[in-house]
Amino acid sequence: MNKALDEVRTGESRRMASEGRTPLLKKTRWLLLTREENLKEEQRFRLRDLLRYNLKTVRAYLLKEDRFWEKPALPDARELLRRGCRTLL
Repeated sequence: MNKALDEVRTGESRRMASEGRTPLLKKTRWLLLTREENLKEEQRFRLRDLLRYNLKTVRAYLLKEDRFWEKPALPDARELLRRGCRTLL
């Protein structure tokens, strides 16, 4: 999941730069790849600020943090996976 998240972040960052938009994702790699409970207070503040934006990277991060693949005995895992995929699109 971290590799996929980083690919989304990299692609979106390049696209934003080519469009001349503010580089919101610059220097956010480790911020997004580290689990929130392992972040320092300043990093948590920065992450919360980043999560306010409607970006593919943010949706990918939220899907990663949901960790749906680790939840045992899901009654309808197929529907959960569909919702997760729709979130990324």
